Formats: sequence, structure tokens, C-alpha cells
Amino acid sequence: MEVQIIDSFAELGCKTSRFLTKDELRDVKPDFPQSRMNFIFKHNIPLSVETGIGKLLVDKFDEVNYHGESDSYEDMDYTELKEIAKEKGIKAHFVKRDELVQKLNKAE
Repeated sequence: MEVQIIDSFAELGCKTSRFLTKDELRDVKPDFPQSRMNFIFKHNIPLSVETGIGKLLVDKFDEVNYHGESDSYEDMDYTELKEIAKEKGIKAHFVKRDELVQKLNKAE
């Protein structure tokens, strides 16, 4: 099974490179032949990796997160919330912020 991860440090036109060493990969890939595994992240383009490797990268680097996973709707700007609600088919016109957050949480 694969997960998608994204590096928030990667900027437009500027890729980032992350790696895991053979020792870090020992539990996930015990027979990995090379000394390290490299990952190239592009701006706003998620990278598909195996679940175990994704967990290792997210744990090792603060800038690497699971794609599509937001901290929570409470931390988002109100205009972003309205856009997400519109995409999910929720009417967000004249709705208070806390009510909109509740509707979005129920929609998931």
C-alpha cells in the first residue's frame, strides 16, 4: 500500500532532496542493497511511497507531511473553509465559522 507525502519546504522551481539511510530502512526493507534511498520533492506535487517509508520520512523531517492531511479545519482561514465547503457541495453562504467547521467535519 502506498501513501502520498509532500514537502512543504520545496518552493516553486526549487526541488528538495531527502534521504533515508540503510540503518533507518532496516525495519521496512531489511535487504536494501544501497547505502541510502533518495527522494526528490517538487513544489506542491505529492510523492507516492510505501506506507512504512512514508512514516519514516514524516517522522524524520518536520517539513514532510502526508498529502491531503490538514492539521484541522479550526486552523484554516475562513475563505479556505468556504472554498473547501463549496468543493464538497456544502452551502457556506452566511454561515458562521464554527458551524462551517462542524459541517465539514460531518462531511468526512
